[in-house]
This record gives sequence, structure tokens and C-alpha cells, in this order.
Amino acid sequence: MSSFIPFDRSQPYLLPPDLKSWLPADDMAHFILAAVERVPMSAFCVPVRTGGKAQYHPRLMLALLIFSYANGLFSSRRIERATYRDI
Repeated sequence: MSSFIPFDRSQPYLLPPDLKSWLPADDMAHFILAAVERVPMSAFCVPVRTGGKAQYHPRLMLALLIFSYANGLFSSRRIERATYRDI
């Protein structure tokens, strides 16, 4: 008999229901999200397009860029790679 810890890849809740619970209360991500919420985004809203892929919300993209730049990621390819690798 093996001594491996059993696992089931199809089990629910591999991640916590609230991802913010993984971060300490004083983490920079909380500050960035709160700051981006205060930025007026009316200039970034575009009319609805027909066809094509849906757009990401401007607040999400702005927060991602600020967080990436603050952590020393400036390349768009590295930022994209980090979105798959890091949660």
C-alpha cells in the first residue's frame, strides 16, 4: 500500500470561495483594488460592439497593469503568463 495523500482533481473548492481570504489584510492588491474603484472610468466606456470576443472591464485591466508594474512586470507577454501562473 502506498503512503501518498489521496486527491481528487474533480473535487469542488480547490480554491477558496473568496480569493481575498488568501491575502493578508495589508497586501498591496487590496490597496490597488480600492484605488482603482475610485478612478472615474467614463472615458474608457465604449459602445457595445457586434461580433468578436467580449472585452474585459477597464477596471480589471487597470488594476492588473498597476499591480504588474508595481511588481516589476512591464512586458505584456510576461503579464499574460503571470495571469495563468499566479492567481
